[in-house]
Amino acid sequence: MCTCKPFVLFASVALLVAMTHAEEQHLQKGSAANLMGDTESDGLGPRAQLKTIADLGRFVEAGDQMNAVIGFFATDDENGIIGRNDTESAYGVFREASTKNKEASFGIVKDKELAAACGIRRFPIVLTFTYDEAAKQYEMRRTQFFDDKTIYINDDKTRMVGLLKKDGEESVKYVDLKPRRPGNKAAAEPEV
Repeated sequence: MCTCKPFVLFASVALLVAMTHAEEQHLQKGSAANLMGDTESDGLGPRAQLKTIADLGRFVEAGDQMNAVIGFFATDDENGIIGRNDTESAYGVFREASTKNKEASFGIVKDKELAAACGIRRFPIVLTFTYDEAAKQYEMRRTQFFDDKTIYINDDKTRMVGLLKKDGEESVKYVDLKPRRPGNKAAAEPEV
């Protein structure tokens, strides 16, 4: 009997075990990477994809100082964000800012119906939502970044582009506060 057959068998089994172990580690790393965006890890603030008004409300209220940066992005046929590979796009700036501002809450909205409920008609746009507990409303302002992508939180009431007023626990009413250009009136003036 040849003594090399048991060695070849042992080497084959060892190789199979090593490959299985490496694949399991790869899958675990992939799962950790996917879940890292949805949970707090290593001092990161919340990161989430928001799908309903209730999700958005809870996310903003749970954020640092009841603030959250929400990006509204258009998607392609594969449900991927358009411009996701371009570092100079709105999404590229959003991603870079989310890594720079670790304690801040960052959410993504891809759903057109949810965006419409928030008064968003054009994509992409990045807004800072602030919850005003006394007035029971979410104040919406364009997000401002410094050159190094740190967030400038502006609490100036004149800089709001909209409000989401709470109608109940699960519903909100959008109030448009965007400045109008001359001749672009929202409604006709009544004649008195």
